[in-house]
Amino acid sequence: GTTLDPSTKDYDVISKRFASGGGDNLVKVWKFSDEKNVWEMEAELKGHNNWVRDVAWAPDTGFTTSTIASCCQDGKVFIWQCKDLDKANWDIKRTMHTFDDVVWHLSWSVMGDILAVSGGDNKVSKLTV
Repeated sequence: GTTLDPSTKDYDVISKRFASGGGDNLVKVWKFSDEKNVWEMEAELKGHNNWVRDVAWAPDTGFTTSTIASCCQDGKVFIWQCKDLDKANWDIKRTMHTFDDVVWHLSWSVMGDILAVSGGDNKVSKLTV
């Protein structure tokens, strides 16, 4: 998605970024380079021990911290945070929950305070962040 750079409060600066996950057990953050006209990997987030099934970038609610949720084949849901996107220093804020089965999908509420999680148990869980 397109993000404003909250660390500078310069809302004329728009950065295009997205996050992906896959079979390499990594969450990757990508940034669009206007100079080169290509997407470049900006960060590799390590912590999962199996396939990363979904990632979801929390809505920008005006805070200076960017937040991503990720879920994995091993049933774990991680919350990642970065205070300065230009430095791309992402850290696991916490393991939100460990489910007994694979977690397939994540979705943030509009305010970014609730995370809906669905998985192999055929249930949707609501986690308060």
